[in-house]
Amino acid sequence: MPQLCVTLTSDKIDHAYSLWQVVLIPIGLGAFLNWSLPKLMARLSPFAPLLASAMTVLVSASIVAQNAAAVRVAGPRLILAVASLHTGARHFPHFPFEVNRSSPSHNCTLAPTFSI
Repeated sequence: MPQLCVTLTSDKIDHAYSLWQVVLIPIGLGAFLNWSLPKLMARLSPFAPLLASAMTVLVSASIVAQNAAAVRVAGPRLILAVASLHTGARHFPHFPFEVNRSSPSHNCTLAPTFSI
């Protein structure tokens, strides 16, 4: 039987730094700007979705560029995985995938990412 649960190891400091850099600082900055400059933010808010999408593309492109060799090797499998993920999210939007193994220490829950 193939292994369905994967244990990933990462440096906790690097993970916390990435969380601050990608999530908490932008949210905090947005909340501060909305509080301190409400009229300017009201004028800029129609452009917020475009800016958010552009920033997501830039962050994703940076990650892909850093791992270009691995992406090239996994190309067809990666494209299939992305297509399956988005197709599955469209057809099964609220279906949690739960995998139970024989031992309680080997339980894991897989949840799909939902596409817009």
